[in-house]
Amino acid sequence: MAIVNINFNFGPSLNQSAQVGDTVYYSHSGSGSGGVSYSSINNTVKLGGIVNISNTNIITVAYDNALVSPPNPGDFISFAKDKSVN
Repeated sequence: MAIVNINFNFGPSLNQSAQVGDTVYYSHSGSGSGGVSYSSINNTVKLGGIVNISNTNIITVAYDNALVSPPNPGDFISFAKDKSVN
């Protein structure tokens, strides 16, 4: 297992719904016409679970580095909750 810190430095805080135990996904971004960024469900990757949230804009994610690599700067990040709990 490996750990990656993802810093969301674009605003005052993360989505208030994000919490330890949620699953983080990412997808590589691309550029479309007019400079608009896009992503596709076809290139979405499950990274791992949130193990810590600090400073209201940094999440720490544990992931299996034998199966997946961490996201690149500019990739789209999303999270999902455990349906059986939330």
